[in-house]
Parts: sequence; structure tokens; C-alpha cells
Amino acid sequence: MVNDKGAKEINAEISRKTREEVKKILGEAKREAEKILGEARDRAKLEEEAITARGNHLAQQEKQRILADARIRARRKKMDVEEFLVQTVFKEAKEFLVTLANPGREDRKEYKDVLSDLIAEASAAIDGNVAEIIFSENDSKFATKENLSKIGKKVSKKRDKKISLVFAKETISTIGGVIVRSKDGNMEINNTFETRIKRLEDTLRPEVAEILFGK
Repeated sequence: MVNDKGAKEINAEISRKTREEVKKILGEAKREAEKILGEARDRAKLEEEAITARGNHLAQQEKQRILADARIRARRKKMDVEEFLVQTVFKEAKEFLVTLANPGREDRKEYKDVLSDLIAEASAAIDGNVAEIIFSENDSKFATKENLSKIGKKVSKKRDKKISLVFAKETISTIGGVIVRSKDGNMEINNTFETRIKRLEDTLRPEVAEILFGK
């Protein structure tokens, strides 16, 4: 499945650099949280001493209030750091896909395989017997009748129904991937990298968080 491939590619791109950044930033966040709690304890102690005259019960209540507020601020700080790191992973994944689809690469076989899968997946879901494939300018070399014919035969076999893939007249601006639509234009599937990442982000977020933070 392409979704599984997308998930594996994103998980694989959590690089050593990212892991080092995670360790560094989480360390800083921990120190910041400890600092917040330490300052809160000191302030709570001063407050407790200042209001001792009003009774130990009130002093304890004030102390607990201050510590609870500090815990909330520390937890919020930790959540902000974790969100930043998760977004960093998706940013690196997008940068990897940009590199993968780079027309200047000597060997684009891996990208061509991915592109073929994206075309086949979308074409199989299109109604009718003809699907128009919209490429980017950078992928125009891949857009040959021979390539589309091979993919069309693969899709026809899967659907047990003949389907023809044809070139659309227009092109799209994208870092990679394609848009596939029915001949009558009533159905369109956007399988560009940008859209795929956006669709996968919510699904993959728990997996990324588990890899980064063990939860």
C-alpha cells in the first residue's frame, strides 16, 4: 500500500541529526521545567512564611495553588516543545521528498517507482474507462505513452476492467506526484506529495510521537 510506504519513508527519515536535536531540545525543556518548578517552590516558601500568621491552613492552600500553576506552565512548555519536534520531522520528510523528486538527480528510479504507484492507485479509484494524468513540468520526461500504457495494463488487471491513461493538456506546480481525474472531469484525485503529506500527517502523528518520545 502507498500509505504504508509513505509511513515507512517518513519514519525512516527521522535522521541522526533530528534525534540529536530531540535530545538537546528535550533536555532544555526539562531544565526549563525544573527551573519553573524550583522558582515556584521558592516563591511558595516565601509566601507560606509571609502568611503563616494567618494560619497554616491558608499557607498550605496558597502553596498548593502556586505549585499547581507551575506544573501547568511546565506541562504547557513540554507540549509546545513536543509539537515543534513533530513538525520538524514532517518538515524533514518533505525535504526528503523534494530531494527524491529532484529532476537533477542522476538516478530517479526510486522516484519513478513511487510516481508509478501514485498514478496506479489514483487511476484504480477513478470512475469510467479513461483517466487523465496531470504531471508537473519536471516529470514531463516520465510522461511517455509507453509508461502510461504499462501502468494502465496494471490497473486494468487490478480492476478487471480495461482503463486507458492519457495525458492532460495542462501541467501542475508540485514538488512531486500527480493529479488523476476522470475524462469527464467529475472526479479528481490529488496524489501530489504536498497533499499526501497533509492527508497522512494526522494518521502518522501518533507513530512519530511514539518514535520521538516513546508514547
